Amino acid sequence: MSDNEIDFLEYLDALKENWIAATVAFLVVFGLVLAYTLTTTPMYESRSLVFVASQDQASFLLGNAAPKTISDLETQKIILQSTSVLGPIYAEHPIDSFELKVNTIKNSNILEIVVTSDSALNAMNIANKISESYESYNKDLRKDEANEVITFISEQIDLYNLEGETLSARKVYYDSLGENITNEQALEYETLKREINAKNKIYDYLLNKREEANLVVSLRSGNVRILSRAELPIAPVRPNVPLNIALGLILAAGAAIGAAYAAKTIMPPQNGKKKKLFNW
Repeated sequence: MSDNEIDFLEYLDALKENWIAATVAFLVVFGLVLAYTLTTTPMYESRSLVFVASQDQASFLLGNAAPKTISDLETQKIILQSTSVLGPIYAEHPIDSFELKVNTIKNSNILEIVVTSDSALNAMNIANKISESYESYNKDLRKDEANEVITFISEQIDLYNLEGETLSARKVYYDSLGENITNEQALEYETLKREINAKNKIYDYLLNKREEANLVVSLRSGNVRILSRAELPIAPVRPNVPLNIALGLILAAGAAIGAAYAAKTIMPPQNGKKKKLFNW
């Protein structure tokens, strides 16, 4: 007979002789695990996904690219968890009524918003409100940036208008010379026309950019899109009742075996018989 078989028989013998101690230990441990499982407040988890585009119209007008690297997405995570985004949510839901985690999806520009709450409905609603608030904040930010672009372009257009008036007045003067224009003046005239033509092209370009910026403002365009809305969770994420019960049974069984074996060790055999821990 092997050592393993001897040990198994020894434990089995201990259980038979001290079954009361084993039963008490089993019930105590399993009861504690069961009580913890049943009294712990169920927590529900819901998640939404937002996509941060590589570049949007406002960023293009400003000459800036939207987040592309991990560090940029980490910055977006910080922004998403800032009071600028969460302020409207805190106004409706106390800060201690839910847990928020923001994860980055590997090799993508996707952020995962995970909300945990003791209410399944709240978990879903808060996750959706956070993604909506983040999208709205991003649009407002792009709108402000586009307004700054409009202001800058408008100032440049005003300057070009003043320069254009000056150049036009000079052109009128050269036009009035007619056939009396000298060779030197003719060269200056040609240079002036080329300058006016170049200024007009830049002027037209600025006008187009201002129109594009106005379009961004009117459309409230941004580079954040809600990819997937949160759904109502069916079951709580904790406590995990089936897992806790399974672990409770394993721990209780171990405690029962340990108690029975301890009872056998503590109370050695007397008169050729093994004395039980409880004399019932």
